[in-house]
Amino acid sequence: MSPSEKPVITGTDFYKKKGFVKALTLHLTETLYEALRKKAFEERSSLQVMARKALEKGLKK
Repeated sequence: MSPSEKPVITGTDFYKKKGFVKALTLHLTETLYEALRKKAFEERSSLQVMARKALEKGLKK
């Protein structure tokens, strides 16, 4: 298979393979955004991962 024939894997395809099928856009207050950013920096994680963890934790309650 030549490089031009190699399939392009988009971000959507990548997450579908991981079992995530829907995307969500969040509009946060500056305070919440900064708290999320600080937590992500402390855990050396991305904002997306931290937001997903926070939502999952909240939904489990």
